[in-house]
Amino acid sequence: MVRLLPVCAALTLMVGCTRYQGAQVIMSVGFTGTIVGGGMFAEASDPEEAIAVVTYILLPSVALLVGGLIAMKVVPEQYAAQRRREETARAEAARAEAHEAVVARNERAWALTKAARAAQLAHDCVRVIALDREVRASDPEFHATVFARDVAIQRCLAVATPPTR
Repeated sequence: MVRLLPVCAALTLMVGCTRYQGAQVIMSVGFTGTIVGGGMFAEASDPEEAIAVVTYILLPSVALLVGGLIAMKVVPEQYAAQRRREETARAEAARAEAHEAVVARNERAWALTKAARAAQLAHDCVRVIALDREVRASDPEFHATVFARDVAIQRCLAVATPPTR
């Protein structure tokens, strides 16, 4: 029985089990060995035989303890890895949501910019100025980089704002 423990451990590693599965195999072998050794101890009539049987109980018990210690180290690592995966997924979802909000804001700002261009072509500078305020309030960055730089829109905004001296 004692000779089977290293063989089982080697087979477990060769098969490609995870460390946790390996710990489970080691614990199973240790538990089985402890039970078999306990049965042998109960049947032992000679004290020398009883001492030999105690060895058969102790070694599998050590394997059981080692397997348990390995499992105690591996399980928290697995939980930590799972938590990291969940946090990463939450962060990615938040980034995607923020990106969607920016895209929606930009789409609205583009629609308002197109409406302002159309209003300028119709010589409706009052509407262009109202749209200017709306775009500035909803998306200041888009206003500064796109709306305010549009040449057609600038014509109406230049008329609406008196020159500074």
